[in-house]
Amino acid sequence: MQWRMRLASFLLFAMLLTMLSGCAGRRKWVDQPADVAWEKIQNYYGRKKYLDAVEHLEIFLINHAGTAKADSAQFILAESHFKMKEYIIAAAEYEKLVSQYPQSPLVEEASYKMGLSFYKLSPKYSLDQSYTHRAFDSFQLFLEEFPASEYKSDALDMIDEIRDKLAKKVFENGRLYQKVKEYDAARIYYDEVLNNYYDTEYAPKALFEKGMTYEAVADTQGAIDQYATFLSKYSEDALEPRARNGLNRMLGHAQKISHSFRVELYGSVGFNTYKMNDVNDRLEAWDDEEKEMETISFGTNYQAGLRMVMPHLGALGLYSYRMGGNADYKDSDGKLSFQIPVNVIEIAPSYHVIRGEDIDLYAGIGIGWYMPDVSLLSHFSGYDNNYYTTYDEAKLGFRPFVEVQTFVWDRVSVILGLGYRINESDDIPLGATGEKMRLDWSGLSASAGVGIVLFSK
Repeated sequence: MQWRMRLASFLLFAMLLTMLSGCAGRRKWVDQPADVAWEKIQNYYGRKKYLDAVEHLEIFLINHAGTAKADSAQFILAESHFKMKEYIIAAAEYEKLVSQYPQSPLVEEASYKMGLSFYKLSPKYSLDQSYTHRAFDSFQLFLEEFPASEYKSDALDMIDEIRDKLAKKVFENGRLYQKVKEYDAARIYYDEVLNNYYDTEYAPKALFEKGMTYEAVADTQGAIDQYATFLSKYSEDALEPRARNGLNRMLGHAQKISHSFRVELYGSVGFNTYKMNDVNDRLEAWDDEEKEMETISFGTNYQAGLRMVMPHLGALGLYSYRMGGNADYKDSDGKLSFQIPVNVIEIAPSYHVIRGEDIDLYAGIGIGWYMPDVSLLSHFSGYDNNYYTTYDEAKLGFRPFVEVQTFVWDRVSVILGLGYRINESDDIPLGATGEKMRLDWSGLSASAGVGIVLFSK
């Protein structure tokens, strides 16, 4: 038991002796004058004993922070860490010099070396690029503060290299999504390259690959736009032949659809005009007063159907649509309210008048079966009964028209139509009065619709 106590006492004594000797050595250095300490620092640094230099520099900066050598000591401390490839510490020490000694002539080089330290920490493009971004920010700030620095050229070269690396990372992220067929996500990364790194070698690559993503989802117009933009901006790039081939391929595909036999689903909305009067151009109501009926203006129509388009010939449409409208005739005695919907089934052959690269013009005539569902409600003062009349007699009608069609998407087109309906007038009885109103459906019709190609050959 006693030997254990003796061993413990010996170890404790040895530890105290070591601590005291260390403190004595440190105190011997601390007590040295600034010029003697500085000479030793210079000696260590000159002999590339950077670790020893760092140890003594840290103490020097504690004891002689207010001397003329303080900024130089701080700079050599940062340089020692830099030469030992301790770039994180070096960047922090350079930054300390810039912030604590802003008037020092060493600030310019320290600011540059801070960016260089982060540049040395920048990993390959596939890894996290936090240090790369810090290097870029540091060099940018350096160039703003010292635009005429002797280090300007080197800083600009490294900025270009940094931007290329960042662009490559973003571009490769887009490529990764493209390979797994996530084309929308891929285009987000390609757009980032084009917006933020437009002056790097990856900008033309991103634009070309963006065109490829549109081609992969059969978006012909989207691919055409990207390839055409590429050829206008990067006509000297190595990818120019592939972009030109892609553009020609997509133009051929677009022409194949717009100028091929195809079946389209069609839908539109529009308006129509019509007018109404009594048989003798006047309405003799329940009293003896004559009341003139004015023209009724606009109604709406909704159309749906199929179009079969034959190249070099024309189109044949089969449509079903509903025309609508309403009007009131009023005077001091009361009013007549008309609800005027008509259901139409129409076959519409047309001739291909103009076949352009972007726009096709058709002229034709629609032959339709018009089935009105007219309702009339009359209410006049002085009479006990209101009168309600319906009329649903179907008649044949015609509609000469012109249509303009242009493709705005791969298989989607816009179709604008203008026509004039020619219909036999309808005489509608006014209840039990014996009077009749004449409804004239002849008038203008206009529509704006969309065609979707269901089949092409």
